[in-house]
Amino acid sequence: MTQSPGRYQLKTTRVLVCDCGTLLGLGVESVLASDKDLVVFSALPEDEVGLIKAIDWFKPEVVILGECMVVSDKTTLHHILVKYPLLRLITISIDNNWLHIYQRQDIWLDKASGLTGVIRNVRKPEENLLDNASIG
Repeated sequence: MTQSPGRYQLKTTRVLVCDCGTLLGLGVESVLASDKDLVVFSALPEDEVGLIKAIDWFKPEVVILGECMVVSDKTTLHHILVKYPLLRLITISIDNNWLHIYQRQDIWLDKASGLTGVIRNVRKPEENLLDNASIG
């Protein structure tokens, strides 16, 4: 947070919306554009290579992918999250209300048995459900 005399300035979050030019993408951009804390960019990458180029160019903290731009290659997803450790990838679908969020999380294990603790602490899908009253 940057301070100026008598005023506080909120840090903005750079958001890249990647969609195939559908109404879903335009709707997401429209909703996000009204938030003054977000700087929204849009791109129409043709494939995963184009997606990586768009991320390199815009340097967002959040990337929203429409259903046509889902990263299908797990190696590409891993590469993106390693190169940009603070990046959050969010995939959305027009057919349902699910958001899928991918972000890097590094956990150091001092012994192999610690892996079971990590697995037990991963949130179950039903724990990720939010109702409208809990948002905003």
